[in-house]
Amino acid sequence: MKHEKTYSDTDKTKFFKMLLELCDLGNESLLIEHLTSAEEELDCRYLTEMNYSEFLRYCIVLVENGECEELKRLLTGKMNKSVSRVSKSTNVITLRSFKKAI
Repeated sequence: MKHEKTYSDTDKTKFFKMLLELCDLGNESLLIEHLTSAEEELDCRYLTEMNYSEFLRYCIVLVENGECEELKRLLTGKMNKSVSRVSKSTNVITLRSFKKAI
């Protein structure tokens, strides 16, 4: 039975931080190795993992073209998006509360 790898936002954030550190070190071969390995673990039968696979492939192309600064900008934006989505100050209202407010 195949073990299915699921990626939570915190797992991706840790992964992105590691990639940022490798960008700072300028270790392109290790960056490509980690990105390729992560892409191979995905099960692309699911839309979210297929989209993530496309993102990882784009990251690989950036590294191969020597565009580590662009990769850093992209990863930083993704991390900020993940953090803002799970902010503790976010208030979620129910449909009933919304109807009462109207």
